[in-house]
Amino acid sequence: MARSSTRLRVLAAGVVAASAVTVVWFQTTGTAAPPFSGSALVVARGLDLSAQATLSAAAATTADYAGVCFTDPAGARVDFPLTRHVEVSGDAVHLTSTGTLPAGTYSFGGCVRVDGVWADVGRQARLVVAAGSAPTTVTTAGTATTPSSASPSAKTASPVATDDPSAATGDLPRRDLPGWRQVLAEGFDTDLAPGGFPGPAYSAHWAGYDGFPDSSGSFRYATKDVASVHDGVLDLHTRTQDGTALGAGVVALVNGDGTWGGRSFGRYSVRFRADPGAGWGAAFLLWSDGDDWHDGEIDFAEGMTTATSVDAHNHDLTTPAANALSVFTPGTWDQWHTATVEWTPQAVTFFLDGRRTGSSATVPTKPLHLVLQTVTGKTVPPADSQAHVLVDWVAAWERS
Repeated sequence: MARSSTRLRVLAAGVVAASAVTVVWFQTTGTAAPPFSGSALVVARGLDLSAQATLSAAAATTADYAGVCFTDPAGARVDFPLTRHVEVSGDAVHLTSTGTLPAGTYSFGGCVRVDGVWADVGRQARLVVAAGSAPTTVTTAGTATTPSSASPSAKTASPVATDDPSAATGDLPRRDLPGWRQVLAEGFDTDLAPGGFPGPAYSAHWAGYDGFPDSSGSFRYATKDVASVHDGVLDLHTRTQDGTALGAGVVALVNGDGTWGGRSFGRYSVRFRADPGAGWGAAFLLWSDGDDWHDGEIDFAEGMTTATSVDAHNHDLTTPAANALSVFTPGTWDQWHTATVEWTPQAVTFFLDGRRTGSSATVPTKPLHLVLQTVTGKTVPPADSQAHVLVDWVAAWERS
């Protein structure tokens, strides 16, 4: 897994006695059935941080992901390698992964995901990471058991401070930000009928995918016909027409002169909602200018229009089918949300509605461009299903 070039060590750690099962990157609690028990151990040897999880389950099950999870003081998950497709039973399974973390203070413990539901396993421990030399340090999170039942919405995590100024109001931000120079502020103020996108009003800043199938084969891109602008919003009307499922891929041209091409690093915000339709979803993402998945893919708002969470994913650069970091934040798509990603040489950081939800040290370096995409669940939607994905505004910044 690609990492920041700065190598860091553990300086000190102390055990936190509380054993609450708070899945902070969801900002809710939940239980991945069956109940799990286990402990976690973190060891710094030389320049490598080793995280070791010992897990067992009341009944044999396959975990989507398992290992040791870290969160920062703001409650955001920080990316660290996990093990996929883990068989957990009454006999303890031992998992080890290695990596580095940016300097800071973290809580950590064992974690599992089963059928899309995350849960922490064991008591949480505290970890302090700083640059420089330090003796070998060992810390452990003591054994504890997940509760046998819990409501996924029973308890919210501690509030996370609003640190995304573009979500402070519903208004389009038309300004530079500290460390960022604005290169796009699109409010979709000029109406445009279906069939004409992007047209003269939008061709300087927008283009679209047209005339070819999605990689899943479940729909065809027809942005010109799917996209329209009315009432101050971009409307992506996904539907089946003449027996073919039609989707959209709206591409931002941030150079200001209509030329193709993205940038290396940047800050992007999109305000959106959807009128849900079965089988249809959306993804607002940064994609390779060279159409090479190994260059990186950053999905900062993704999900089905009928979903109850807004997801974000930073794909691994070596094995892009896997995610270096996935964040699932509760929220329905029929409500307005503002999703933001800050992509710097040090990290990829996600925000939703002004709250920082996750940060990844796996950083693409090649140019990526912004795509506002409608998607399916990789199967053809019902023929009578349609959805309207509405975009109120889009803003983009380059590093200043």
